[in-house]
Amino acid sequence: DLDRSTFNDHNNTGTVTFTFSEVPSGFDLADVSVTGGGLSNLQPVVGNPLQYTATFTADDNSTTAVAISVAADKFTDPVGNDNLASNTDTATVDTQNPTVVVEIADASLSDGDNSSNVTFTFSEAPVGFTAADISATHGTVSNLAATADPLVFTATFTAADGFTGNGSVSVTAGSYTDVAGNLGSTGADTVAIDTQNPTVVVEIADASLSDGHNSSNVTFTFSEAVSAATVATLAGGAGITVAGGTLSALSWAADHTSATATFTATDG
Repeated sequence: DLDRSTFNDHNNTGTVTFTFSEVPSGFDLADVSVTGGGLSNLQPVVGNPLQYTATFTADDNSTTAVAISVAADKFTDPVGNDNLASNTDTATVDTQNPTVVVEIADASLSDGDNSSNVTFTFSEAPVGFTAADISATHGTVSNLAATADPLVFTATFTAADGFTGNGSVSVTAGSYTDVAGNLGSTGADTVAIDTQNPTVVVEIADASLSDGHNSSNVTFTFSEAVSAATVATLAGGAGITVAGGTLSALSWAADHTSATATFTATDG
């Protein structure tokens, strides 16, 4: 006879009582068939030679039901008669910890697209899952919402401004449970972020120009490689302002992190 009908992570042990019609001889744990867990600490009940107790411990991360029984011919009474088969006591087990998969929809985020949908997919319907259970690095999570599917929640991740690197969204382990009360495990996903605005340093090599020396090399040094579209735009002169002279076409480094040109001062 089990003293519990259900087992989970928080309550994974119980007491089993074996009650005999006669005082048993040679009865031990090897005589007991058990599924869903294990037995230990078999001992007679003090003052009652017809009863023994043992401790049942449910298997971890399992949903296998408990069944405890004693087969026939496992022990005898004091005069040597073999026992009959016992009845079987049962109970349910759910010690399986729920899991969550976090998925950030976008592969990368930038100034032009700095937010993405995030999906949280649970192995079992979560209990107590809230926005406070979510952690984010280099960004924020908002608009947590349940969907028609009880296993799926959604939210929005917005990347921090002025950052280059990986952002992440994660669920804290143990912050939610399944309906059986088992603590949930963690889940996380990352996304590449580049919301750092590039800069450029313009340097005219010569400190002064004159009739005898009216031109100078100019260097444009960028903090990041610029796009092919930017190279084409600057090649056409758009985006560059020149006063007091003219600028030749830009000559680009192969990695597009710098360019050079010649500035020629206006005569007179």
